[in-house]
Amino acid sequence: MVSSPADCHSFLLPLLHLLLPAVFAVFALRFPPLSAFLLASLPSFLFFFFFLFLPFAPFLSFLLLSLSPPSPIASRTSP
Repeated sequence: MVSSPADCHSFLLPLLHLLLPAVFAVFALRFPPLSAFLLASLPSFLFFFFFLFLPFAPFLSFLLLSLSPPSPIASRTSP
């Protein structure tokens, strides 16, 4: 039984690791040209992610956090 978000993540993550290759295999069998295109574009995606996105990720997260409204729990004052 899943009782907390941490338990939910520990349950769903291995399930996701098992299901994603199966979904991609069915997708590759059903749509061969599109799956070949996705596999061919994988190196450019990895280059974009690791060399262009990750160095700026702390700045982007800071920017998103500064633009979001404060949570009601954080704005409460403790007695």
